[in-house]
Amino acid sequence: MKNKKDKNKKSKEKIIDTPIYDELIKGYLPYAAANVMRMLPNVIDGLKETQRKILYIMYKNRIFNLTKCNKIIGDVTPYVDTGDSGIYGALVRMGQYERYKHTLITPQGNFGYINNGLDEFADQRYTEASLSEFTRDFYFPEDIEAAIMDSNYSGDLFFPRALPTLIPMGLVLGGTGVCPGYKYDCPPHSLKGVAEAYIKYIENLNSLVIDGKLNEKYIEKLVKVDFPNKSKITKTSPKGLLTGKGQVSVEGLYKIEEYSYGRLKLSITELPYLVSTPSFCNHLKNFHTTKELFSEMHDYSGKEGILIELISRKDVTRDQIVDYL
Repeated sequence: MKNKKDKNKKSKEKIIDTPIYDELIKGYLPYAAANVMRMLPNVIDGLKETQRKILYIMYKNRIFNLTKCNKIIGDVTPYVDTGDSGIYGALVRMGQYERYKHTLITPQGNFGYINNGLDEFADQRYTEASLSEFTRDFYFPEDIEAAIMDSNYSGDLFFPRALPTLIPMGLVLGGTGVCPGYKYDCPPHSLKGVAEAYIKYIENLNSLVIDGKLNEKYIEKLVKVDFPNKSKITKTSPKGLLTGKGQVSVEGLYKIEEYSYGRLKLSITELPYLVSTPSFCNHLKNFHTTKELFSEMHDYSGKEGILIELISRKDVTRDQIVDYL
């Protein structure tokens, strides 16, 4: 009897031929659109959705003094439908001085150091955080209550779609993000330069727009790339702000001095933005020219700063080391 029922069910099934792109439009595009909102920073406040929720809840709960991070995560978790696994990482990154010149979170404890890699930080029960004065001034003006609100999955909790920042913070903070169809990778820019450009743009709106396009020279003059560390910017593409495509070349800082027995010492005191000393040293060790030019390498980096020393072999010249770098 069971076999007959199964046959009857199969005979009633209808197979519909449909173009695959129709199914992609129904299923994949809504998913991709949701990922754009979640995984790419908003140009207005420069924040991803989880970061925005953290700052908003901290402001709402008046966390202006240092509070255990596990308490903050507990407050934010109901607003994040995908779970709490990524909340602490997002909170920590907003408090890293190597990542932001003006941190959004005031950190207390091990929030990661560039000499160990910024992804190596203490557990949430050992660290504390508070909303920084910078965030309170720039992200929560008087009209915060007028922000457009979204709700969580169940519809009982609400949070801003974008925080009403005083100036466009997407450029100031920079950031990275990848989602279906898009990739975002923007370096941080000078807070003062972006603010001046924004003010000038509002004051001289008519004269700055030519045939519907912004005056490129005006943008290039004011908006400059600005990293939180002392790395040297050797090349920028100001037109990348207008086209969405550009390159930025950055060098670390170093000095070459006499050592002993006719050898030279290369001291590296700064690395490019967000390059950690472990990854940099591993790259040097695996680079065949390093063994040809240098006999020793020592990493003395710590909380105080970066110091990597390489001792050259005999008869290696300064020009060879410079070419190597």
